[in-house]
Amino acid sequence: MKLVTYSVGNSSPQLGVCTNGHVLNLSTSSDEALPDDMLSFLKMGQAGLDIVHSLLEDGKHGILESDIKLLASYKQSLKDCGNWA
Repeated sequence: MKLVTYSVGNSSPQLGVCTNGHVLNLSTSSDEALPDDMLSFLKMGQAGLDIVHSLLEDGKHGILESDIKLLASYKQSLKDCGNWA
């Protein structure tokens, strides 16, 4: 399982998970229980990961990895993630 930020065509950045050559949009696949950006997802902690594992166990796929454009995971600085220093 690999978390990615990606776009399709001219779409806005989306959060997904790559598995078996496909990318599953996490926000739409979870009925928006998961956010569409990496930083918000990371802040969810284990609860977010549990939802992702549930989606993957349900056999959801998504679009082909070759049809997406990978983007930077997030644009905010790491200081936005909390006290790292």
